[in-house]
Amino acid sequence: MGVRGNSGFLDVDKRFGDGTISGNTKGTISVDQQFLERTHGRMAPIITGTVTGSTQIGFGTTDSENSPIRGFYDFSWSGLIYTQPEIGTMKTITGIGFDVSSFTTRQGQDFNDIRVFCGHYTSDTFATTSPNEDISAYVGISNWTQCTNNGYVWFPNTLGVNVSERIIFDTPFVYNGIDRLMIKLESREGDYLAQPRVVWDSATDTASVAYDRQDNTYPTGTGIRTTIKPNIVIYYEE
Repeated sequence: MGVRGNSGFLDVDKRFGDGTISGNTKGTISVDQQFLERTHGRMAPIITGTVTGSTQIGFGTTDSENSPIRGFYDFSWSGLIYTQPEIGTMKTITGIGFDVSSFTTRQGQDFNDIRVFCGHYTSDTFATTSPNEDISAYVGISNWTQCTNNGYVWFPNTLGVNVSERIIFDTPFVYNGIDRLMIKLESREGDYLAQPRVVWDSATDTASVAYDRQDNTYPTGTGIRTTIKPNIVIYYEE
């Protein structure tokens, strides 16, 4: 089960057999069970597509603070490429989670503006050592979708991967089961003192990760390519 205080929605995770798909709370809802979970002091309901499965990609133990989010800067972004053998067949992706190795400091309680985008891509890697931040403009990108609304609040607070702390998509992404999956994360809170510093467990991979971080303004232009890829869990319905 996942809970977040942005959309007024409720999410039921069927992997544990505790509910059925639910609808928008602004309309009529028909569910077997409804859940409210406290998220650092707020009672927040949420609704997304039902989770019927999950896939973890990467089980490495390499420490990295740079991707998916770099908390010790005002702003950051990262791009992550996952292949069809890693993702599998066609599915509707409803959320993602990352593997937390440790917290170097808990300066702030959460990331207050995390924006996640997904798209299909035709390459396994970033072509240059200095990839451009504007991934949506790459040749080979299609179906570019903003999956979390501006202002999405994310509170990673547990070591490892915790289903209740996953990023739940406001707009699910339909993966076609053919192309690579490109995921981009933008951290736009603009205040590193109000963000946690997180070390992520990662695996050494191909050059399928790009990132940049910067104080004062969001970093555009070129970033950095790396082979250190965060362990991710893809949550979906089929």
